[in-house]
Amino acid sequence: PQGPRRVTDLRPSPAGPDRSQAGFTLLELMISLSLLGVMLAMAYSVFTTALMAVPRGEDVAARSARFRAATSILSKQVRSAVNYPAHAENDDVFPYFWGDPASFSFITAAPQHRGGEGLGWVTYWTDGRSISMGERLIFSADSVSGDAPDPSSQTVLLDGLSSARFEYLRLEIGRAHV
Repeated sequence: PQGPRRVTDLRPSPAGPDRSQAGFTLLELMISLSLLGVMLAMAYSVFTTALMAVPRGEDVAARSARFRAATSILSKQVRSAVNYPAHAENDDVFPYFWGDPASFSFITAAPQHRGGEGLGWVTYWTDGRSISMGERLIFSADSVSGDAPDPSSQTVLLDGLSSARFEYLRLEIGRAHV
């Protein structure tokens, strides 16, 4: 019965490596350095691609936020359109709304000026590459007191579009007008 071997009994076997010849060959070093170089090049390209993607992602996020804000303003004002009486040359009274493929104008109870109080005469227009908005307060508490500053303003809501136009449904005709 053999017992456990002691640490002092452990000796290198005669088939083990010769200490005078231990190390790597030149070929092994060249292969390992080549593989390291390829891996570093791949890591560098992934890193630079990721760095270039960050500004593009920020641009997309900024454009998306601007689009959401513009559509929110436009839909809020359209939903708040007022049946404001306009008079035709023949004294007919009709709700004020004017539009063509490049612009439209109406009266809203949700103007962007002065905290959204009063009525605003709003016009949206496009040059095909951008959508702009102009607004003028036509009635507010400040305008009655005479303290209101010049309430007209214009701003570009969206720009850099590939194309833009407005479409309407004319109830008299019953089809979309482009």
